[in-house]
Amino acid sequence: MEAHFVEGSRDVARTLRENLELLDLSKRGAVHEADLSRIELPPGAKPPFDLVFLDPPYAGNAGALWLERLAQIPWPPDGGLVVYERRKGTEVLAPKGIRDSSRAHLFGYDGHVLSRPHGVRP
Repeated sequence: MEAHFVEGSRDVARTLRENLELLDLSKRGAVHEADLSRIELPPGAKPPFDLVFLDPPYAGNAGALWLERLAQIPWPPDGGLVVYERRKGTEVLAPKGIRDSSRAHLFGYDGHVLSRPHGVRP
């Protein structure tokens, strides 16, 4: 099992790398710095992914754009999950092929678990 972190902030990316090193997990995780406004996965972060944690900036529509992009990539044959954190009270429109499975309201933000059902292809 491995983890890919795609981060737009150089400081956060550095902290992620340091934490992976401290936990002796640097061989099982990679941190990719990227311009997240491009809505493209950086080289090295290759699907399929079993789980995506999507925590975009609350301002703007980056979350919706990333959901659309994630709907287009290959997923494992058994499906996968997207955990999407966003500003409380904003609407989530799951793109075709992804369904909104559950919701949670925590500390001023809303969390959604979206799933790509088994056998659904982009």
